[in-house]
Amino acid sequence: TLSSSSSSPSSSPSPSSSSSSSSSSSSPPSSPCRVLFVGSGAAHSPFHSWGAYCTSKAALHMLWRVLKHEQVISEKEVIFGSVRPGVVDTPMQQTIRDSSSPMAELCNELKDTGKLSTPEEVGRFMEFLLYDTDPEEYQADEWDVRDEFHHHRWQ
Repeated sequence: TLSSSSSSPSSSPSPSSSSSSSSSSSSPPSSPCRVLFVGSGAAHSPFHSWGAYCTSKAALHMLWRVLKHEQVISEKEVIFGSVRPGVVDTPMQQTIRDSSSPMAELCNELKDTGKLSTPEEVGRFMEFLLYDTDPEEYQADEWDVRDEFHHHRWQ
């Protein structure tokens, strides 16, 4: 996802720009342009039968770290952030829950106990990251939608 100072929240490719609800942000961040990587806990922990997914998310996480490091050294006008959206109630999750995958039981339990995030919630969080964080904060660490420390800023 890209965001730059030349676009507004309603015209930028913000993750939630098509939803009817949006955050309270009123203007895009000032320069520089922002790239937001969508990570996963699977980048940091192995899951049975998810080798390709875990590996691709781990590679994406390392790419974020390298680009963030290179940006600091070269002072380019692009900054890089990364977000863990948590386990989101998406069609992918439904497919897993309906399967015989070793992860189906866990995913069904998360669904049954209301512990899945909604796509709308994650979209609001990503919009907050893209529009309402300063550049240093944005790229300092990988963000996690479940971290309650920042919930008051975007919910």
